[in-house]
Amino acid sequence: MWFRSLGYSEGRGTSMSEDQIHNKILAALPRSEYERIRPLLRPEQLPSGKSLYDSGETISDVYFFNTGMASLVSLTDDGASIEVGVIGNEGMVGVSAILGTNRMAQDAMVQLPGSAFKMKWTALTAELHRTDKLHRLLMRHMYLLHVQVARSVVCNRFHDVESRLCRWLLMSYERVDSNQIPLTQEFLSTMLGVARPIVSLTARTLQNAGLIEYRKGQITILDLDGLMATACECYEIVRAESSQFELM
Repeated sequence: MWFRSLGYSEGRGTSMSEDQIHNKILAALPRSEYERIRPLLRPEQLPSGKSLYDSGETISDVYFFNTGMASLVSLTDDGASIEVGVIGNEGMVGVSAILGTNRMAQDAMVQLPGSAFKMKWTALTAELHRTDKLHRLLMRHMYLLHVQVARSVVCNRFHDVESRLCRWLLMSYERVDSNQIPLTQEFLSTMLGVARPIVSLTARTLQNAGLIEYRKGQITILDLDGLMATACECYEIVRAESSQFELM
């Protein structure tokens, strides 16, 4: 890798700038290719709860996440919702662009606050015709996202709320690189597709077990190993699949 994970070796400070790259797709590009698209990337701060896209909406921009996390949420006709996938600094919101479509299949919203590089959809599609590396990286990301979404269907259907919450916290932990995760019961209810009282009861169970501390809209992970042991196997399945690609 030609720059540090927290920015170029000649980084100019801690505030977000075009020189600070955490996104793994951008970091994997050859320097010449990154320098070519660099003027097309616009840094943007993303607060928690910000809607990036609604299902079926036309994609005008894509988001290469540096920090934070976006959730892909599916809705029913009566307004019920459940999370089917998450995207952090390993990927990009709007990846369907590589298939030649500019429509979102699910709602996309910022779950954990952070920052991203925003790029016009038209600019990305033009760049995909110029470089095979970026196209291959995005195809890999799309495959892993497909694995994650497919596994979420199994997880949401067959696994209990406690193990699903543990899985979700571990996925969040990986993407924010912190044991403190800002979350409200309302968000967790949406992500898990269950009523808020069930979220409260489940979080209290994990807290009584010494795995987490939950107060004032923030979850602190106290026992990472215990959380992994309690999570369903879906977490390790998706994690193992992602690790295989990291070795390629």
